[in-house]
Amino acid sequence: IMKGVLCALLVVAFCGVSLGIWPQPHTVNMNGQKTIAVGKNSINIAATGSKILDAGGERYKNLFFPFPGSTSNLAQVSITYRITSLSENLQLFTPEDYSINMPDSNGNQYNIVITASTVFGALHALETLSQLIIYNDTTSSYTISNIPFSITDQPRFAWRGLLIDSSRHYLPISSIKRVIDAMSYSKFNTLHWHLIDAQSFPILSTSYPQLAKGAFSPRAVYNSTSVKDLISYAQYRGIRIVPEFDIPGHAASWHAGFPDLVTQCPGNLERNINNIPLNVANPQLFNILQTFLSEMSTLFTDQILHVGGDEIVDYCWTQNPQIQAWMRLNHISNGLQIKQYFENNLLNNIFPKLSSPKTPMVWEDLFDAGVGFSNASVIQEVWSHPTQLIKIVQAGFHAVMAAGFYLDQQIPNPSKTWYEWVDTWKNFYENEIVPAGLSVAEQQRILGGEAAMWGENVDGMNVDSRIWPRACGTAEKLWSRKEDTVSASAAVGRLISFRCSSLARRGIGAGPVASDYCYVGDN
Repeated sequence: IMKGVLCALLVVAFCGVSLGIWPQPHTVNMNGQKTIAVGKNSINIAATGSKILDAGGERYKNLFFPFPGSTSNLAQVSITYRITSLSENLQLFTPEDYSINMPDSNGNQYNIVITASTVFGALHALETLSQLIIYNDTTSSYTISNIPFSITDQPRFAWRGLLIDSSRHYLPISSIKRVIDAMSYSKFNTLHWHLIDAQSFPILSTSYPQLAKGAFSPRAVYNSTSVKDLISYAQYRGIRIVPEFDIPGHAASWHAGFPDLVTQCPGNLERNINNIPLNVANPQLFNILQTFLSEMSTLFTDQILHVGGDEIVDYCWTQNPQIQAWMRLNHISNGLQIKQYFENNLLNNIFPKLSSPKTPMVWEDLFDAGVGFSNASVIQEVWSHPTQLIKIVQAGFHAVMAAGFYLDQQIPNPSKTWYEWVDTWKNFYENEIVPAGLSVAEQQRILGGEAAMWGENVDGMNVDSRIWPRACGTAEKLWSRKEDTVSASAAVGRLISFRCSSLARRGIGAGPVASDYCYVGDN
């Protein structure tokens, strides 16, 4: 009972002043005293010549006003832009800063100026502005308060990611688009798409269409048209798509298209298909990988290509008779040397010949096992523990932190558990990404982090509620200043508001954080 009373008090107290912004901006000056009424027909958004930003303006004009509203005594508001670059090329390190300035007016005409380095920063500004237009479901009116105000904002990290897994369960395109929408509302910028794994191979290759036999069904396959559509959809919302093709482990799904390309594991190991790796003794392996990854490098436009490298079971290699003979022929004596052989071929021979140049990204497992990398540009993703992140950046590699951000775990932080499962968002919120004791140069090698929604128990029916609103804790951690993301208790009121106004009202199946009332329309 007391917990319910506390949550109710938090909502009342929070809504009594301002609904706030999620994620928290860098600098906010909202000390103005004026409130104006606005409506869909009283706001004009200037055109810029950027297809992405102009489409964003049209989209947000609808998001500003999700329900019919009062048309009486509305102020006229013009939104104009000052954009340094209208380039629509979205990559890692594309600037995303913005500012919003709304001065006072003696009349009924107001102007909001959005300043940004790029169109993608301006999209973030529109999202922030949308959270300042408050709907009153009693009077059916929309207002903007605290005029005059100004906001200056920029992300803490360049990589603010969310992993989805369409190999354990196929995710319909419509579900992925909802994920992308919610990511943009939360100011994530990177969709890590874990496309293939042991369970299924749902991507259609024109070079090797037989690989798609490893999909759950012919209907559970993404072709090049659907992939291109998703990439464009994401780009128009400021989201990069980084694909992952997990090799050489987790390779059972390759068997349907190329039976000889996978290793037969001895004994009971084959009962767990996650143990089955690619067959390094097959002389066609690297030719097939070269052709397949070259095709994928052209299809996916981001500069980064994730090639897995996690959870490789050496025993499947070292106890397989065919691979044992190959090991003797190549003077290889253990599993680590096989890993090294594979990664040398993949990173030093295949990647330089890709049709579209890519920066490789892998899971930390290879580094942990002692695999050497001749190319320091290989990005390492850390899933186990912050101590591994320290070792990786101290070794000179860039890294992305996923440890502590696993959405599929019931207890993301064993030292802090919750009665309510949804409260694990607090674990993510208080999971600091930069460990203590690193030099400035080492800290700069931490690109950011990402929430991971592994798909063993997730499909299109529940993907929304499994991700949202819990991933919002990670979103603010990655965007806002470190000193502003220390206490989840201080953030809960804003998250309650954001879950309702920016997720649920926009069709995202995000469950409540605490007891509240969220009006989402009469239908």
